[in-house]
Amino acid sequence: MVAHHFALALVALASFGCSSHTSPASEPKPVASQIRGTEEAADSVAERDRSLVYRELLQFYFPGGKQARWIDPRPLGEKRGAPDTASGSMSDDEAPPDATWAESIVEASDIGRVCVLGGDEENCRGRPGGVLRFSPVYAAGKDRVHVFASYTPHGDAVGPKSEMRFTLERRREDWRITDKTTVSTSEK
Repeated sequence: MVAHHFALALVALASFGCSSHTSPASEPKPVASQIRGTEEAADSVAERDRSLVYRELLQFYFPGGKQARWIDPRPLGEKRGAPDTASGSMSDDEAPPDATWAESIVEASDIGRVCVLGGDEENCRGRPGGVLRFSPVYAAGKDRVHVFASYTPHGDAVGPKSEMRFTLERRREDWRITDKTTVSTSEK
């Protein structure tokens, strides 16, 4: 009996160790504001940190099996949804494509099946998967950032569409997801 409990304890410990890199559970929450971030908050995050943050996010969206991920070269806007001149924030619809920015995310991922949508898709062509559209990385305090990501099935594929807000914190030289929230898109 003692050996049985010891074996169960080892299995539990092993599974805990394997899941230490997983993110907290996500629960849908209403969005208090349509504003995701500001240009100033994005500009205050160093380029090296942005690369490490996107690398961590692509581990969350890792293309399992034979899947691929495409990075939309249009960043999510500072404001969710359609243009609104009153807020002074760039909306999703106004965000211009930035192929260099999208390519930097692909390079940061260091995953062969991540490609720029509409760019060099050699490693992704013919695979199932989804399109990721990321916001800039927004500073949210010392060693803490927010990033928004939308996921849409690629091509004619059918599946769920979603937007999430990720909070990441610096852990030594790396960034780790400490919170993820499914964003209600009913207000879009």
